[in-house]
Amino acid sequence: MTAVARLVKAACGGGRDLLMRCAMTETADERKARLAQALRDNLRRRKAQARESASTEKADRRPDD
Repeated sequence: MTAVARLVKAACGGGRDLLMRCAMTETADERKARLAQALRDNLRRRKAQARESASTEKADRRPDD
């Protein structure tokens, strides 16, 4: 075991389960908020792509005079 691992283990109280809980600091609420923001960002990006696609299709449909 490395010196860093020993320090982390000591700081978390020892044991593998405690070590994992100490390393995982994100709560369920933080995770929900992060995922909700990612969904909003994805929806915003896809809407922009759809608008861009629709505008280029309109430009392609214009008849030449």
